[in-house]
Amino acid sequence: MSWQNEPARHSLSARGLRSGRKIGRTYKGKRRFTDSKEKQIVSQYLKKGLSTWELGRKYNASHCLIQNILKRQKTSKKPSAFLKTHSIIPLKLKNKIVNEYKKGSNSCELGQKYNLNPNTILNWLKEKNINVKYAYQKDHKVNDKFFSKITPKSAYVLGFWMADGNAREKCYRIRFDQNEIEPIKKIKNILGSTYYITKYKRPDANLEYSTTINSKQIYFDLQKVCPFDITKKTIHSAYPEIPEEADNHFIRGLFDGDGCIYFKKRNEKRRATFKISGSKKLLAEVQKKLSKIKDVKKGTLKKQKNKNCWELSYEGIPQILKIRNWLYKGANNLYLERKNKKFEKIAVTSLQKSNGRVKKTHG
Repeated sequence: MSWQNEPARHSLSARGLRSGRKIGRTYKGKRRFTDSKEKQIVSQYLKKGLSTWELGRKYNASHCLIQNILKRQKTSKKPSAFLKTHSIIPLKLKNKIVNEYKKGSNSCELGQKYNLNPNTILNWLKEKNINVKYAYQKDHKVNDKFFSKITPKSAYVLGFWMADGNAREKCYRIRFDQNEIEPIKKIKNILGSTYYITKYKRPDANLEYSTTINSKQIYFDLQKVCPFDITKKTIHSAYPEIPEEADNHFIRGLFDGDGCIYFKKRNEKRRATFKISGSKKLLAEVQKKLSKIKDVKKGTLKKQKNKNCWELSYEGIPQILKIRNWLYKGANNLYLERKNKKFEKIAVTSLQKSNGRVKKTHG
């Protein structure tokens, strides 16, 4: 077969084809979906009200492909969400929501209560010339002096933020993110914060929880402690300038934010593994701190595959339990219960193994 007649080998799934080449405005090859399947997609778009993004996720296709299918099937577009909400929502309900906002409710709470987009509610308020206060303008409370002095509490929260948080100079915003709500609630309580916890879906469809704090003093106190630009923390993060006695609290926060402990199989044997993720510069310093613990080896520092991120790992029950004893020294409930239970599980496994050896020697 000559190269002119050979079909292209690259994927054309996003264009709606299984194989073939694009020639001008036509395609040579087969469509990805049959005509009956395309009609089914159109039906779900019109009757069930699914968006092109939702249909894309359902049929494992890009939303652009779904849009092309709708055009090909000569489907009329649905009215926009803005027009939909403005035409369907009764005027009495709109006025009721506006009055509740005036009494102190926020757009997020009202959105959850009435199953509406908070931005739609904000648009109604602007239409009625009501002054809208955004999150960073509201009279929320937080302990502004929390990072003025490094204590076990502030060292733990600093570690947690460096693992899974970010900062923005505009509005002096500090943000904490996690895929569980409990850690965010814990951090919020430690900071004495009245800021909201928000929930959203990431592009990979996983749920994420976050709380955002706007404080000029906290922003600049963090900048003093961290020897890098805190707005570029992900790439440039390094070990903060904290007292030596706060090291275990900081590293415990780092582990709770972006660390794990698990058993992995090697040579048909289950091996306990302790791991923390972060930048190379940060983890190299963590490695030095952990190597000071008696009978703890250097560990393995390596770059994660296909990611601009590094990981520090330790294997073997004896040294992991030694790391655990050092990490949780003077913790006073400043830790995630779920991760502490995994350490306890490893301790139980260690005890069972030692009991098994004793039985064998006396058997």
